[in-house]
Amino acid sequence: EDEEDWRSFRARLVAAEREERNRRIETAPPPPPKPDPKRKRSPSEAVAAFACQAGDDFAAPFQFLNLGILAYTGGGSALAQLQVTPGEEGRLKGTGKVGFGLWRSVYLSKQVSWRNRFLVFVDWTKAQIFGRDITRI
Repeated sequence: EDEEDWRSFRARLVAAEREERNRRIETAPPPPPKPDPKRKRSPSEAVAAFACQAGDDFAAPFQFLNLGILAYTGGGSALAQLQVTPGEEGRLKGTGKVGFGLWRSVYLSKQVSWRNRFLVFVDWTKAQIFGRDITRI
């Protein structure tokens, strides 16, 4: 008798699950129409479609942060324009040897560790004393 009760319980459970699944399928909203792959979307349509997918959470608008410009021009000279504070008056500019000094100081300060700073400084010192030509060693 227990076996018969168990079988009937299992049959009722399976039937209830099937009815629930069918009910969910019948009440589900229809899928969105598929876009025509041959038709090209305009950029504004693509942006609108992306915005709809992304939801209401938008990223903050892009803002460029100018930290300055460094350019090594060779022969121990460089161009440097460093943005110290916001605004036109907060720029530190240097050309030639002064620019090269600014370039090297920024380069050293951007190294990850003190070990790297030391190794770069030693390499610069070796290059100053012995030069870059390694064929004479």
